[in-house]
Amino acid sequence: MNILIRKCHGTANDFILIDEISNKYSFTDKDRATLAKNLCDRQNSIGADGILFLQSSTTCDAKMRIFNSDGSEAQMCGNGLRCIGRYALELLDKTELDIETLTAHYKVVKAPSLYKDIYTVQIWLNTVNFNVDSLPMIFDKEQCLFETIDELDSNLKVTAVSMTNPHIVTFVPELDNTLIQPLGEKANNLKSVFPQGVNFNFVKEIDENSIYVRTYERGCGITKSCGTGMTASTITFCLEHPECYGKDVTVYNDGGMIKINVTKSGDTYENKFIGNASYVFDAEIEIDDNFALENTISKKFYDEEISVYDEFLSYTRELTK
Repeated sequence: MNILIRKCHGTANDFILIDEISNKYSFTDKDRATLAKNLCDRQNSIGADGILFLQSSTTCDAKMRIFNSDGSEAQMCGNGLRCIGRYALELLDKTELDIETLTAHYKVVKAPSLYKDIYTVQIWLNTVNFNVDSLPMIFDKEQCLFETIDELDSNLKVTAVSMTNPHIVTFVPELDNTLIQPLGEKANNLKSVFPQGVNFNFVKEIDENSIYVRTYERGCGITKSCGTGMTASTITFCLEHPECYGKDVTVYNDGGMIKINVTKSGDTYENKFIGNASYVFDAEIEIDDNFALENTISKKFYDEEISVYDEFLSYTRELTK
């Protein structure tokens, strides 16, 4: 079987995008999970953090399904939403649209570029819930705000927030993968606290208006960036620094940089999330009966987009030295 794919990324959180609107593929969810496990394999296949499936929607302009590299389905992905949002904007010839996900609807608009002519998208990630049951998280209080979890690490204070997918956030003086990796694994094996796993965000404050976020993602491990994780981290940053509400917070990550603006009215949060949605290549691939890559028939790279993003990445790394 031959299928068309597009490789894309949001702040280097990379995805394979499969358009099920234009192409009438008859995948089952089991097929999608198997495709994700096989095609996202960085050693033996194309390699990606997950697969984005663009589908028709009865309630919105389009629907996003995302399957992680381990075959699990995620409720939501901010970086993926920007990528599939750009694709849908171009496919449907619109400047704004609504995207359906497993648990919520999201508005997507084309935004002014963050750097030179990098394609930039603004989304609103407003599904914020601090109730621990929404993650779910087993905890002795209704909320976990800057609390220690002894079973995880008695030296870390964490904040739990659901962005429809579960997150915990902690502030650290330095971002050290030799600590992040085992703590991320521990949190996701700690079923007595996080029965469905959790995304673990580690945040270093750069200055009064900027932070650096590194995330251990449930189902993926440490990724270059995590959109909902950066949003959860920025909201937590604003809890500690309420003077930052209504201001653009610059959020750096291993894959570049985005801007998030958090406003709060009572218990309601509005989070404007602005970042790139970049294409890497288009390809036609042949898959075998087990949904594994058999042959790459054609491949076309987006050389200019790759070049300008590499320049942007070098620019952000200079800023965070």
